[in-house]
Amino acid sequence: MLKKLKGFIGLTAFILLVSSFFGSSVMAATVGEPLLAAEQGWHRIDDKDSRIVYSGNQWTTTTGPQFYGNSLHYLPNNPTNSSQTVKFSFYGTQLRIISTLYQDYTSNLVITIDGVDYAPVSVTGPSVQINQALVFEVADLVSKEHTVQIKSTDTKRWVLDAIDIDDTGYLINPNLASPILKAEPVVSKIDLSWNTVNGATSYNVKRSLSADGPYETIATVNSTNYSDSNVTEGTTYYYKITAVNSVGEGASSNEVSASLLIIRERALLTITLNTGLEKEFDLSMPQVNAFINWYETKASGNGPVMFVVDKGKNNIGPFKSRKDYIIFDRILTFEVNEYVPTTTE
Repeated sequence: MLKKLKGFIGLTAFILLVSSFFGSSVMAATVGEPLLAAEQGWHRIDDKDSRIVYSGNQWTTTTGPQFYGNSLHYLPNNPTNSSQTVKFSFYGTQLRIISTLYQDYTSNLVITIDGVDYAPVSVTGPSVQINQALVFEVADLVSKEHTVQIKSTDTKRWVLDAIDIDDTGYLINPNLASPILKAEPVVSKIDLSWNTVNGATSYNVKRSLSADGPYETIATVNSTNYSDSNVTEGTTYYYKITAVNSVGEGASSNEVSASLLIIRERALLTITLNTGLEKEFDLSMPQVNAFINWYETKASGNGPVMFVVDKGKNNIGPFKSRKDYIIFDRILTFEVNEYVPTTTE
């Protein structure tokens, strides 16, 4: 599957773009132009970053002030096959490739993101090299982890100088395994636990309000467990964990979801009247506490003379509601027996 995307289309177009570039002091970057630094909303990662993997046996490096970060990965001769690739993974929504334009470089550079091939990009340029050129960009990716491969479909040369991604994104450290995450909801918090990842020095706890994100880092911990108490009843939360060391974050764990475990404690309230009659009510604890507060308030000389017990839907039959009115000076004693229902909601 091919996706259409802006690409450098040849020397004539490049000359027109350079002319336009020098005719204006301020403009957004355009594919085919030099881009010497990341623009606002982006950040640049140099070609020698250890999280970028070069495959094939013909890659080499060179240095010079004309390259970003004074370094460049390149193929010194036309590769004998198209197996020379660049691979990396990142979290974010946008990607730019910074390369060099030159007359004998490939016009068939294919960028594959999450298994989808974008339309071939040309890095063919003039007889004088154009360094730190923007040759590819995409800015509408879903906010998640993405895998990227760059390769030529022919045997012509190409280079990698740098990549730009979101300023809130990050390259994924391929040397850290993904944790295996578990979640256990309890009454007032959600407990998370995961396995130890070799090489990790800490772990980032990420949370979202929707499946597949976007995710926000809510904590960085050194242990393999975390309790999220900043949660609200009735809300479902989604979690992922990443392992971290001095190189950066690894790939995310599996996604888990959880919401607070809601236990509705109840009680049997038995009221004995001065006539000897007993009234028993199966009530929620807030209802029982409301009765006790009314009784204590009335005993101190304040409050209404009656307390209304709403029986809810219990044996409601043909009635719209069923309520008992308890008169204060008719109460001889009362008893509260709390219990936890065998089912929760």
